[in-house]
Amino acid sequence: MRQLDYTICCAKGKLRAIAGDHFIALPIKVKKLDVAALLDSNEVLKAGTLLTKDGKAVTTKTGTPAVTDAYGVVYEDVSFKGSMSQDGIAGNATEVVSLFVHGALYEEEVKFSDDTVTGGKDVEKAALKQIIFI
Repeated sequence: MRQLDYTICCAKGKLRAIAGDHFIALPIKVKKLDVAALLDSNEVLKAGTLLTKDGKAVTTKTGTPAVTDAYGVVYEDVSFKGSMSQDGIAGNATEVVSLFVHGALYEEEVKFSDDTVTGGKDVEKAALKQIIFI
């Protein structure tokens, strides 16, 4: 990973529910290949996306009960466009992503898997134990 500069690429969102509220966002390294399916057409990982503690896309499976490996919510948009890797392979490029793990968020701003997995949203919310959804 080699970060030469930082460009603010996106408009400010409204993810956090209470301004000035106590919250914790942990920095984690995320490899582009691990989140490739979550990136938009401009190679941006959007705020509100769920990630695992290893910085990978969340896997939520239907079952009784449904299970998930959700750990936190991406706090701000991160662009992978032009990211570089030490070995020159584009998929190995990494960026540091702030992962929101504690505080209050607007529920409608989080990208849950409720459309793809039955009961997925409920199990993902339960896995994010220290986040209050409003």
